Amino acid sequence: MKTLIPYLFILSPLFLQQSLQAQKHEVGSIFGAANFLGDLGGANHVGVPFLEDVEPTLFRPAGGFFYRYNLKKVVSFEVNVLATQVRGDDKLVSDGPAYSAFWYRHYRNLNFKSLIASVSFNMQIDLLRYKNTYKNHTYWTPFVGVGVGLFYMDPKASINGGWTRLQPLGTEGQGLPGHRQPYSLIQPNFPLTIGVKYQYNKHWKLELSCIHHVTLTDYIDDVSTSYVDPSALYNNYDNSTADLIYTLSRRSSELDPDNLYGAITSPGEQRGNPKNKDSYFMVLLKVSYVFGTSHYDYNCFKK
Repeated sequence: MKTLIPYLFILSPLFLQQSLQAQKHEVGSIFGAANFLGDLGGANHVGVPFLEDVEPTLFRPAGGFFYRYNLKKVVSFEVNVLATQVRGDDKLVSDGPAYSAFWYRHYRNLNFKSLIASVSFNMQIDLLRYKNTYKNHTYWTPFVGVGVGLFYMDPKASINGGWTRLQPLGTEGQGLPGHRQPYSLIQPNFPLTIGVKYQYNKHWKLELSCIHHVTLTDYIDDVSTSYVDPSALYNNYDNSTADLIYTLSRRSSELDPDNLYGAITSPGEQRGNPKNKDSYFMVLLKVSYVFGTSHYDYNCFKK
């Protein structure tokens, strides 16, 4: 993905040149914020769906650019290039009474951050048509969209004042005999969009949208299954590497140095929930320029 991004910027002038020579094309910039939905962090609950599990303090900036082809009056296709960072931190979950529903999350005490860089192909459907009569026109419409794409992730954990990459370590034993294979840092995603667009004038358009990125991976936060047996680590790695992996895989001892509740995070106990895949969502503002005389009737903009 890192090697792909420079080529996208190189090719973007070709899109622009084509747009200048044809109708129904537009290019634009994207600004907004993103948040993560997965095992780590979240609200003071366990197992609550979607927006109920959002930690508001972990919104991070998101941005990118897009190219759109307006095929018909209510159908368009676009390519989005987006980048953001997502985070999760169990410390942000309130510490309740021992064994309460959200106490388990806080006691687990894991954290992560990850770059998310994505390219997706999307189809949009306008739910209203732009009217083409002067006395009965509208410049806005709600819309829905669906797409498919690829994204790059790279989860890291904070430790000793720095950030350590987690995927190469295999914090749940990935790559060891009898364990899962290491997960890929490039994964498919499926953007689902709802929003509203506003035609400011003949050439400029504004959009406000929310995009929920459904994924097929449970490892954006590097947490999915169960705690690894430390003996498997020390039998396959040198002591310093095994120490690092074990420290990053089980951090409840930082909150419980006497190991009073250590059985909860012992080998084989639940660390995450592989049945619920990770996802992330973005709230975005798009500003685009429409080339030529797009598929809308702009007579209504004439004085």
